Amino acid sequence: MLLSELVARPELRLRVLHGSAADLDRSVRWVYPTDLPDPSRYLGGGELVVSGLVWRRTPADSERFVAAVARSGAAALVAGEAVFGDIPADVVDACRRHDLVLVAVPVDVSFGAVTEAVIGALSAARGDRLAHTLGRHRRLLAAFAGGAELADLAAAVSAGTGLVCRVLTAAGGLLAGPALPEAERDAVVAGFLTASRLPVTVPAGPAGAAHLVVPAAPGTARATGWLVAAQLPPGTAQAGTDAVDAVGELAAIAALDRSRRREGAAVARPIADDALARIAADTGDRPRPGCGCARPGSSRTGPSPWSCCAPRASRTRPTPRTPCCSTRWSAPARPRSACRAATRSPSSRCPGPGTPRTRWNRCSPRCTGSDRAWPADGSRPGCRGRRRRTRCPVHSPRPGTPRGWRRPGPAR
Repeated sequence: MLLSELVARPELRLRVLHGSAADLDRSVRWVYPTDLPDPSRYLGGGELVVSGLVWRRTPADSERFVAAVARSGAAALVAGEAVFGDIPADVVDACRRHDLVLVAVPVDVSFGAVTEAVIGALSAARGDRLAHTLGRHRRLLAAFAGGAELADLAAAVSAGTGLVCRVLTAAGGLLAGPALPEAERDAVVAGFLTASRLPVTVPAGPAGAAHLVVPAAPGTARATGWLVAAQLPPGTAQAGTDAVDAVGELAAIAALDRSRRREGAAVARPIADDALARIAADTGDRPRPGCGCARPGSSRTGPSPWSCCAPRASRTRPTPRTPCCSTRWSAPARPRSACRAATRSPSSRCPGPGTPRTRWNRCSPRCTGSDRAWPADGSRPGCRGRRRRTRCPVHSPRPGTPRGWRRPGPAR
């Protein structure tokens, strides 16, 4: 809230006894009612000091009180007329000598009304500023979650605050933002590493500007941390509250980006170490020079379970002496060539790899033990008169039958 806004309220009927229009543009941070002869130790700057002038006994008291209030950086002195009926002239002269704004409060106006007006305006302003800050923080988080780079977020904060924001490492490395001259960069990093408290404002150098330095990850070691440096406009020694909040939000986003990078490196480091160890030990899975999997233009889309390109622990080759009809139904299908080599019979007809048993047109002679062909009607005495696509009850195994088990049947 500005002093001009307080004076302009008609219900208070305040009178300005000393202060120009430029002086009324000062902002009020809080209200402090007091009648102590020297309240300087309780003031921090920017307060509206409200006093009933009870402390005044002689003109010297006015000089001491006004000097203490002006030295503390108060925004203005609001004096009541209830004790003396008017503001004493020595009080007005003291305010002029120390360039302190003096405002008179009528007798019928309570100090509570003045305090309520100031606190209400400050609360409303803080609520608006909080809503604006939360909205900006949500936008930054949404952009970061959407994959926006840290440099884009720093540029957005710079455009919104009017400050040039940069993200640096403790060693001086630039992560986001425009390049910084070497002398200014060294001054900013030195201020970050040696400051007793953070955030800190690094004063302008001989040929540079002042910087507001905010840590990206508070509580971590400064030597390995990140920082956000916001360059202030020329001639500005301190940044405003809104600018400090915006730079703090960028620092929080930078801390999230730093954590994400460290987690990614922690996941990729074991994989890289394992790959380097395999290369050093020459134990990697590489195709052989004569392998068809590595031949340009090969029709293979990937290594088969028995090829040289498969991992060594999982390489399997078909057993040529095991007939396909004696294997378990759940076992993987074997190549047709291996099946024919196992039966050693040119008239054997074993199903190809992956052929469902319901698609068989006939049982193989290896299973029936004879070379007889099926009748034209598809029936057979040993198959109980069933049609085609039926399982041979003599030697065809059921699903889940162990390998090597055969049902007793006619001699081969």
